[in-house]
Amino acid sequence: MKYRNIIFDLYGTLIDIRTDEEDPLFWEKIAEYYKKEGAVYTAKELHRSYLSLVKKEKRKAADPLYPEIDLRSVFSLLYRQKNILPTDGLIEKTAEYFRLSSLLRFGLYPGVRELLAYLREQKCHLFLLSNAQRCFTMKELALSGLDGEFDRIFLSSDRGCCKPSPRFFEILIRECGIVPEETVMIGNDWLADMQGAYDAGFSGIYIHQPISPAIAGALHAEYSVMDGDVFKVLAYLRTLG
Repeated sequence: MKYRNIIFDLYGTLIDIRTDEEDPLFWEKIAEYYKKEGAVYTAKELHRSYLSLVKKEKRKAADPLYPEIDLRSVFSLLYRQKNILPTDGLIEKTAEYFRLSSLLRFGLYPGVRELLAYLREQKCHLFLLSNAQRCFTMKELALSGLDGEFDRIFLSSDRGCCKPSPRFFEILIRECGIVPEETVMIGNDWLADMQGAYDAGFSGIYIHQPISPAIAGALHAEYSVMDGDVFKVLAYLRTLG
């Protein structure tokens, strides 16, 4: 195998997901949940407070250009604004309810299991580098059966920065002893995944899905799949064996 290290994006690359956090009915559900726990908000007030707190928390992030936060701090602050001191357990339950209430679609793309199985057969090191929230993602990895697939998992909510931040890629390189020339990034975002990987010295394999952002710059990918077919990524990697 040409590459020893395979770095995956998660959402839009391995997991097909759709969420909607803009639906007023969603915020009515979340407001009812907070009210049940003693924090009384209207749906509109809660939505405004949530967005304001996210903005404030991002100002404290490690990377001012590509900031990331842990949403658990926001869920906690929303309780504290109403003089409720939440336990860690309540924060986790709130995060779970928040995610489930916003979820419209969830599942693996066809071909993902076959792709991962092939890479394991090739003795590749598999890493996850995802712009994601730990309070959502660890449960969703388990739900999808991907929780045991990776040598290491790097989530932006843990690191205060997100792709394409060079800082995020540098953390992976340093902690895992990655040799960039032996590494390829597989992802569905031309900027976060392909540009970020290119700047880190990695090769890139791009897979375009319906949720992928429109390509608005150079696509730094040695191979591209524009119809979302993961089996084509598998076929290409087999040619590199």
